[in-house]
Amino acid sequence: MKTKQASQAELRARIATLEAELAAAAARRANSETHNFRDIADAMPVMISYLDAECRFRFVNRAYEQWFGRPVAEIEGQHVGAIMDAETYAARQPFVARALAGEQVRYDVDFPLDGERRKTIVEHVPHIRDGKVVGFYAFVQDVTEQWLTLETLRESEQRFRRIADSIPAPIWVTGPDRLRAFANKAYVDFLGIDPDAALAFDWRQILHPDDRDRVTAESLAGEASGERFTLEGRYRRVDGSWRWLRSVSQPRFDARGMPDGFIGVAEDITTEKEAAELAAKAAAMLRARVDQRTSERDRLWALSRDGFMICDLAGVWLSASPAWATLLGWPEDQLLGRTAEWIEHPDDVARTRAVLRGLFHGTSGVTFTNRLRAADGAWRWLAWNAVVDGDRVYAIARDVTDERNRTETLDRTREALRQAQKLEALGQLTGGVAHDFNNLLTPILGGLDLIARRGLPDPRSARLVDAALQSADRAKTLVQRLLTFARRQRLDPRPIALGPLLRGMEDLLRSTLGPAISLDFALAPGLPVAIADPNQLELAVLNLAVNARDAMPGGGTLTISLDQESIARADADLPPGAYLKLGVADTGTGMDAATLRRAIEPFFSTKEQGAGTGLGLSMAHGLAAQLGGALRIASTPGAGARIDIILPIIEGGAEAAKAPAAPPHHQAPLRIILVDDEPLARTSTAAMLAELGHHVVECPSGAEALAALGRGTPADMIVTDQLMPRMSGAELVHAARADHPRLHALVISGYAAGTDSLAGLHCLAKPFTAGELEAALAAAAGA
Repeated sequence: MKTKQASQAELRARIATLEAELAAAAARRANSETHNFRDIADAMPVMISYLDAECRFRFVNRAYEQWFGRPVAEIEGQHVGAIMDAETYAARQPFVARALAGEQVRYDVDFPLDGERRKTIVEHVPHIRDGKVVGFYAFVQDVTEQWLTLETLRESEQRFRRIADSIPAPIWVTGPDRLRAFANKAYVDFLGIDPDAALAFDWRQILHPDDRDRVTAESLAGEASGERFTLEGRYRRVDGSWRWLRSVSQPRFDARGMPDGFIGVAEDITTEKEAAELAAKAAAMLRARVDQRTSERDRLWALSRDGFMICDLAGVWLSASPAWATLLGWPEDQLLGRTAEWIEHPDDVARTRAVLRGLFHGTSGVTFTNRLRAADGAWRWLAWNAVVDGDRVYAIARDVTDERNRTETLDRTREALRQAQKLEALGQLTGGVAHDFNNLLTPILGGLDLIARRGLPDPRSARLVDAALQSADRAKTLVQRLLTFARRQRLDPRPIALGPLLRGMEDLLRSTLGPAISLDFALAPGLPVAIADPNQLELAVLNLAVNARDAMPGGGTLTISLDQESIARADADLPPGAYLKLGVADTGTGMDAATLRRAIEPFFSTKEQGAGTGLGLSMAHGLAAQLGGALRIASTPGAGARIDIILPIIEGGAEAAKAPAAPPHHQAPLRIILVDDEPLARTSTAAMLAELGHHVVECPSGAEALAALGRGTPADMIVTDQLMPRMSGAELVHAARADHPRLHALVISGYAAGTDSLAGLHCLAKPFTAGELEAALAAAAGA
């Protein structure tokens, strides 16, 4: 028994020992496995953790230390909310809840690390034991770099698509399987189908039947070559039209350098093809006509009125058509074997040689004009067309002499018309300004004249009034010059002998010119009588002499000439006929072309500020034109200037001078109705009339003057302004005389616009003095 019991005890001891050894071995094995798992987990590039059902970390690998900045020992055992910030934990909490509910979850979420946001992919795998979730495994992978790469690729693809879609030419990309991987908007629009359908579309369906086999074979061969290739063919567009397309396919390669398909671009060359087709047809037609043209050319060479010529590259004439005998009159043997310099105009030689040198040294063709001397000595203008072919120059010349003459005449006429229109516009402007100035000067000059006539109490006042009168008179003269330029100055044209008139100005001219300038006269004898206003003509000559004096600051010679001139053919401003030419020539500085073009413009002057009005030449031009003549100016810088006033003459007229007008005599008091719409001018004129002893009734308009006459207002004379609103002075006079035929009238005018309506009426120009008014009243009352 003892032995049996001892054996059982020994057996139980051994069993216990064995169990202890087995437990120890199991513990050692478990510990070894745990250490092996941690080593593996720590070596992983992703974060690996295990969390229990209370969201506490039971295991984390070493990657967590980098992300949370804590050692593993401080993370394990902690709740997730204690490790992460509230915002990060809140973003993950819904997914954690789903994992604890038994769902395997995968999601992407941003994670803050070292001040930047990292893109991560998180996966939760629930741990289920006995049908119950006791925790979950968490795997966190940082995919920021991959995500950025994908974003960069996506943006690059979007940019590429935007660029490709903005290009009007179809663009496509194929893969190694020859299928379209990309097509731009122009490609899709050409097909007129959905973009996805365009990628799968077989382009051979829209190839022209005549091009299909050829283009298909060339496409297969090009793709097989793996190199760049070009195709041309006709394709049917969505609108049904056939368009020629030229496509260029360029091979593309993958990252390993292996062929990865092609990139293709197409351009529409329909216009180019149509043009080439037309050119081919034209060439065929041209070849068909060569024989006919050859015979026609020979006939043209023989019969053409234009001159054909062939010369070598040195310009020596080798052949000339028969037309040259008609064009220039030289026989053929005198033209051939030498250049044309012997008959070229001297002014054209240098220019013609320069053109020919360019032709001989590479210029394909030239067009030019020059003058050649005909056998009769006349110069003929020729228009040339010349081309080089090999070592020969082929040229054709047409006589354009008559055309150039007509063109030059037309150009002169147009320039004259332009000048006339410009001067007419300036004339209208200056005429209006002069009219307003005369209205302003009338009360000034009249008032000063009245003050002077009544006498002044002291010499100083007399000098001041006299100076004011002189200034007003100078202003009056300036306005008269403006009106003369504007051709609105009332003139007194009469037959006059210009020779005695000019001789009578000799003393005045010599005193004006001064001792440094010699005065010469060249007056032809026996000249006919001219039509001119002697006072205005003297003023014009004096102004021209002053201009000449100023152009000769160091002295010189002024020559006044007079001669007869006949104009056989009408020019821009003179009809044919006989004229007298009054010339004023100096030896001064002269004028350049730019100054000549503006010489007759009013107020244009080359003198320094304040040294002249710029009206001398413009006044002379206006006077000559108003008298039916013209002004001519010729000048060269450094060689002086010559001004010619050309005036119409009376053939066979006797030299006569108009008898001087009788001095005004005192008039008996008149009853005068004074009419003027300008109050200042009306008041001044009324004061002068009253000063002269007349009875005055003032009216501001023609209608009021007629009303006054209608009321029986006694009147011997109407003194009226010409330019007034609604009724002019001439219209007033004619209306008043309808009922009062014996009524005298004097019309006052600021300028001569509408002078036809003043025919037969006595007139007085503004501004005027009391003496001039008295003389005009006497003449009007005595009519």
